[in-house]
Amino acid sequence: MAESELDHELRRLFLAARSGDRVAYRSFLQAIAPRLRAGLRRHDQGLARSGVEVEDVVQETLLALHVAQASYDPSVPVLVWAGAIARYKMIDIVRRAGRRPMEVEIDLETDTNEAAPGPDVVVGLDLERALSELPGRTRQLIEDVKISGFSMAEAGERAGMSEGAVKVALHRALKTLARRLARWS
Repeated sequence: MAESELDHELRRLFLAARSGDRVAYRSFLQAIAPRLRAGLRRHDQGLARSGVEVEDVVQETLLALHVAQASYDPSVPVLVWAGAIARYKMIDIVRRAGRRPMEVEIDLETDTNEAAPGPDVVVGLDLERALSELPGRTRQLIEDVKISGFSMAEAGERAGMSEGAVKVALHRALKTLARRLARWS
């Protein structure tokens, strides 16, 4: 499949997913996750020096893509949009690790042999359902810290909680979310 055909198919799936088609959403995630992984692996050494795992960036990018669905402009290629989100998530994670972020572009359009290897943790993933089952404040903490990039202190201020309480609540929420996602995969 040529890259323009790939982007066309991803756009079709993504727009159907935005309209509530869960099968299209699952197909979109199954198609985009290996590309994200491959695009980020090209920067694996820089991430490793920062103490950041590629899979952490992939998962945060998938969460951000989910939350940002409504803001997607169909005139922009999906791979460019997702690559930009992955880049910003990588920068946020590296910063949170106390390191200076790398200035890189995440290219999801380049076909590579790296796209296929590795476990596809997105198979069967129903992120929307998992997030919707979390209590409102818990979901908001995940969105604030892991998707929007707020610090723990900022998220705590928004939620009326101490920074320590946010750390504990967020840790528990992510464990709960991971268990639910594992159960559905």
